[in-house]
Parts: sequence; structure tokens; C-alpha cells
Amino acid sequence: MQANKIIALLDAEHAAVASLVAGAALPCALEKIVREAEVQSDDDVAACILLQDDADRFVSLVAPNFPAAYRAILLASGIGPRGSPFGIACFLGAPVFSGDIGHDQSWTNGRGAALSHGYRACWAAPIFSARGIILGVLGMMFSSPRHPTQAESDLLTLAARTSAHVIERHEYAEMRIALLSCEANVRKLAVAAAQPVVKTVLVTTGDGMLQTTLQHALGRLACCALQAGNAERAMIILSCGIEIDLLLIHVAHAGELDALELARQAKRLLPGLQIMFMSGGQADAKAPVCAAELVFGMDPLSRANWIDALQRKLGELLAGNQESGQAQASST
Repeated sequence: MQANKIIALLDAEHAAVASLVAGAALPCALEKIVREAEVQSDDDVAACILLQDDADRFVSLVAPNFPAAYRAILLASGIGPRGSPFGIACFLGAPVFSGDIGHDQSWTNGRGAALSHGYRACWAAPIFSARGIILGVLGMMFSSPRHPTQAESDLLTLAARTSAHVIERHEYAEMRIALLSCEANVRKLAVAAAQPVVKTVLVTTGDGMLQTTLQHALGRLACCALQAGNAERAMIILSCGIEIDLLLIHVAHAGELDALELARQAKRLLPGLQIMFMSGGQADAKAPVCAAELVFGMDPLSRANWIDALQRKLGELLAGNQESGQAQASST
């Protein structure tokens, strides 16, 4: 019986992905997993998926069988240690099981609303990306008090994983379409103006002020700048099939380990990619320089001349990359 339920969830995932390929919107694709989760329950149950953005708030809800009024309440519920199981699961990064809402004192935000709509139990599991970033929560609500068995807990976790696969597939497809369009337009304009093809630099930093500053700096070098707020998004862009000439990683914001792992993965994916690390503080003698260039001691928020040094270094790397490409072309 458990095996049949697992297969049914995987079939729902395949159907959801197929619908994305056919052009369906993400909520329509996710609804297939939501409905399968409902079918597998023996109780009167509604299931939903809440998506979370960078501002740590719920922004989208897929819950075809929830009353409209309760959908609005869930979207407005907060993320934290004393909210609904949805918000707590998102805050803790772990499944939360409220087997009896009427006696669950940890549920302080919206417990009365759940009871008034006839719900007496709630299970919620976070939806994680491949790199461990929480994308949202998959939740199930029941009309009577109910604690999950181990098998039911496993199925909820599996449903959350299948949801993650669908969400990431959609994000990849959307980003790839946008980036390919951007690249095509840039190169079309360069050809029309009889200019050299514009170099593309991928900037990885979550610092909004720094992103804006680097955008202007790269514009002075006639470069096209793509922005990635974290290593996960940078890897999605790198795997989209567009031509990236240089990867610029802000070590101080990303964290040394995340920055180095991003560089390793990027090199495995694109062996010829130029990589430059930009630090925001003191030089780290232990930072590797193999297969990459490293800019030490730059503090983009306090040093007035850092932008000039960065532009010089970027210009050298991009020029070197172009000469290397021309040499390889002539040798063939």
C-alpha cells in the first residue's frame, strides 16, 4: 500500500513537470501534487503549498479545496516560532505536526480561524531546494484530531520533495528563457552597431547596494551584468546554456566556504570560465588562487578607490579571456 502511494506521488510529479514543459503556470503544475496528497488521505483533508520569497513572507498559495477566506488567512500568517504550523515549519526548517489544534498552545497566530473553519489537525513540511534553501511549505489539514504515523510522515516529506523538484524546474525554465532572450538582444545590438560582442559577467552577491554599484562599473567596461543573489541562483544561471565570460563572487557576503564551493562547481560546469573573488575585508592568505584570480583587501563600502581597482582587474581578465579564445580559434 505504501509503495503504491509513493508511486502515485512520483507520477504526480512527472505529470506536473510535463505540464510545465507544455507551458502550464506553476500553480497549475503544483496543484497535481496537492490533489494527489489529498487523495492519499483517509480523512476530509485539504492540502496546500505556500511559496516564500527573499523577504521571508508567504506570497503564493495552491489550495484548491480551501475556503477563500481561509486562503487569505494563511497567506497573511507570519513565519516564526509562535505562528501556525506552516510558519513554524518554515522558521525551523523541519516538519511540524499539530495533531490536535484545539489543545495546541504553540499555535498562537490563526488557531481560532482554523478551528472556526472546521480544521482540527495540521501537518506541515518545509520544501527545500537542492542546496537546502527553503522554497515554501507543504501542509495538510484534517477535520478531526490526527497524529501521523511514520509512514504518513514519510509520505508528507516525499510530497514536499516532489514539490521542490517542480518549483526548481519552473524557476530554471523561466530564468533560462529570460537569459537567452537577454543574451540574444545584447548580441544583436552589438552586431547591428558593428561592435565587438559584449562580454557577460555574472555577479554573485546578496548586497543590493553592491549589485547596483557593480552594475554601473561593468557598464563602463561595456559589459553585460547578470545578477545572482546567492550561489544557488548563480548555478542555475551558469547551467542555462548562455555564454558567461566571467564569474565575480563577493566572498565577504557569500561566506568563504559557499564562495569556494560555487567556484568549484562553476569550473566543473564551465572549465574555461574566468572567476574572480572580491573580498570585503582583510586578505585571507588561505584563500586558493588555483584556476581563478583573487582580489584581496577591497572594502566596497568604505574605500573610495576600490571601483577603479576592480575595473582594472576586470578589464585584464576579460582581455586575457578574449586573447585565449582567439588563440584557441587560430590553433584549430
